[in-house]
Amino acid sequence: MSKKFAILLVRVSTMGQSNDPQTEDLKKYALSLGYNNLKIIETKESGLADLDKKIGTNQLFSFIKDNPKYNVVFSTEISRIGRRQSVLNQIKEWFVKNKIQLFVKDV
Repeated sequence: MSKKFAILLVRVSTMGQSNDPQTEDLKKYALSLGYNNLKIIETKESGLADLDKKIGTNQLFSFIKDNPKYNVVFSTEISRIGRRQSVLNQIKEWFVKNKIQLFVKDV
């Protein structure tokens, strides 16, 4: 079986929320598509934050730079990546520039 690498980007908005259901859902989804080497990045932060304040996204960018074989990202829905169009556009541009494939499970 060949190795397929992907990152699961998991975000909840408050410290009281659990990442676990989202993480498990994404694991099942990624595995069903044949991705078997998964890096999980979980954060608890506002979806309205500016890009430079988005801890999870910046961890993602840094990890990809150091691990270029991880060129696929999974998220449960677009709001888990960000809630502001301007920030989503910046992330999209970074993904395009760095040839990152994004899978959004629940469209």
